[in-house]
Amino acid sequence: MTSTPLTTPSRRRRHARLIELATRLVGECATAAGAIYGPIAAAAPDVDDVEVSRGPLIMLAASVAGRIETAWREDDERWPTVAAAEELAAHRCTARRHALAEAEAALTGEAPVPADTPGIVPELTPHQIASLRAVGVGGDYLTALDEGPDVALDLLRRLTAAGEHTAAEVLDDAVDTALISAVLTLGRACQVPDPSHGAELALEASRHLVLAVRLASADPVPGALETA
Repeated sequence: MTSTPLTTPSRRRRHARLIELATRLVGECATAAGAIYGPIAAAAPDVDDVEVSRGPLIMLAASVAGRIETAWREDDERWPTVAAAEELAAHRCTARRHALAEAEAALTGEAPVPADTPGIVPELTPHQIASLRAVGVGGDYLTALDEGPDVALDLLRRLTAAGEHTAAEVLDDAVDTALISAVLTLGRACQVPDPSHGAELALEASRHLVLAVRLASADPVPGALETA
């Protein structure tokens, strides 16, 4: 029996590849942190200098932007008609991919890197961080979500009331903002001199990824955003 493709997929289906990738990245963030915390936990109490491995963290930070880009593309290819309609309505894809490309470039070589720190991604300027986090209205929505689901829902209603944005567009921008925050946080995790601080930042990046999964799965109907 041949199934008929959905013409208007749920957001969970529309962003399935991205959701699956972000879920795997959460685990990889934990693994990278564990490569630092594990040897410390295993060391004898009287040992001060413990050798840890930043290799998994550096490899993750170097690959994450490209993997997100691939997941975006694969989801668009799975739903070409839906993707074309989204592109026409909001012109989102160019902006989000430009933001991700800037993040990837900044984290992999455009900013100066001290010669004695091979493999460490460079520091971003405050302007770069501010601009990369402001992906459309997504940043505003995430700020409101931090204040509570009721605040976020109120903002969503106000943003959509005038017809400039759809609820799905706002949620998609918020997903993109959360993903880029994860990319930037992993970059910072590679820069800090204290390995334990780097592990903490890797776990912070996983929080952004979990949020991206939550919002990519949420259909914009009353009640869905509180429980997604």
